[in-house]
Amino acid sequence: MGDKANLALRYFAEHLNITDGVARTEAVAKLQEAMNLNGTEVTQLLWNTYHPYTLWYQFAAIGILSAIGMFFYGRSARKWEAPDI
Repeated sequence: MGDKANLALRYFAEHLNITDGVARTEAVAKLQEAMNLNGTEVTQLLWNTYHPYTLWYQFAAIGILSAIGMFFYGRSARKWEAPDI
């Protein structure tokens, strides 16, 4: 989802109306040629257009929810532990 080549292909389809004839391996280079930009500018364009960093928000939310779940499980599991003899 956040791969630069996939984002370049998505940019071709959404903004330049080009869906065929662009290989995934050459998508970034073709976008550089089509937009007359260098590599850094293309990366910045794709970053600002699609915000690929937001993918990590989902992983962070899963991690936080898992930590909260383990905390409450640990508290409830103590209630069922065998008493020390």
